[in-house]
Amino acid sequence: MKPLLRRSNLLPGESLPSLLERLSLLNYYNTGTIGWLCHSNESNQCRINITQPNSAQAFFQLAQLTLISPEDLLAASKHFFAPLLYSSKNTKTFMRWFDGKNIQLLNIAYRKIRPSHAAQFCPICLKNSPYHRLAWMPISSAICLQHKCLLLDQCPTCLKNITVAEIVAHQCKACKTDLAQIPPASAIDYNELGILSQRVIQSWLSLVPAPSLPINHTLPESSAVMHLLWERLRMSLLTCQVDWNSLQTPLAGLHLYIPKTLNLRKKLPPKYAYYLYSKTFAGILNWPQGFYDFLDAYGQRNFNVFWSRNIRVRLGSLGQWFCKILGQPEFMSLHPVLQEYISARYLSLPISCQALNNI
Repeated sequence: MKPLLRRSNLLPGESLPSLLERLSLLNYYNTGTIGWLCHSNESNQCRINITQPNSAQAFFQLAQLTLISPEDLLAASKHFFAPLLYSSKNTKTFMRWFDGKNIQLLNIAYRKIRPSHAAQFCPICLKNSPYHRLAWMPISSAICLQHKCLLLDQCPTCLKNITVAEIVAHQCKACKTDLAQIPPASAIDYNELGILSQRVIQSWLSLVPAPSLPINHTLPESSAVMHLLWERLRMSLLTCQVDWNSLQTPLAGLHLYIPKTLNLRKKLPPKYAYYLYSKTFAGILNWPQGFYDFLDAYGQRNFNVFWSRNIRVRLGSLGQWFCKILGQPEFMSLHPVLQEYISARYLSLPISCQALNNI
């Protein structure tokens, strides 16, 4: 495969879909043309979607096309987040890299990464340099830490989802709104703890350095298990939206920030993701006491579960997940913390939870 006639290096923090869109513009291609180039080898004709590369061969071909190293292209792709953003429900998948190492892949259908057709962006960043950043891919990234403003995922004029191509062009295709001229929504006045939660999330994702913590506060060590726990705490709040007005400290007040019911099947708007991750941050900060305080508040969300000693009734789907992971070695780091909470609150476990027979 011959290199493109007009090429560009990756810009600082740029995502792979953004690079491909810029290369399309540079070479006067239609959007997406580069992503569906055909390549031939000695034995057959093979079509590779290089906007979603899932093999070393695809990255090699993309490197030939762009003259950018396969390693740099891999680091700009969604697979950058694979070691941390995995799901315990899905089997991990890998690709064999050129040096013989196995590189973990991020599932295409994974719901923690925004797809190219429903991206988010910071208007100030676009004003400075119009391209899509890798840091905007995770749904958990809700603010731009550089400019202290919320990310946007819709055109404010026509409310259409924004694509990576429109971000690169900094213009909504439907109504021609200049995305770089949109007034930013400041996150400074919302909650300093919420901004800290975003700094921690993005540091765990290896996007920014680890932040300084308030005095006398601690965090657990970053790991895929802890990030998955954080996501489970967020989902537990989404599944009890009817009880938000009765949540106790440290979860109190969530209904004031998110006044409408959120659809569990749809992507979270950045504003609501910001508040949810801010609240669930209480379950991680000051570990493990903050975790215990979160579970206590969540377990008192309504009268029907308040007096129950059954962990699956008291903590709902969160309790069911705890019962499941207690028998899984990969969650061994959480076992002592869960055992301590279950024992201290005199909660009962199903017989199938053999891991806690010694309590």
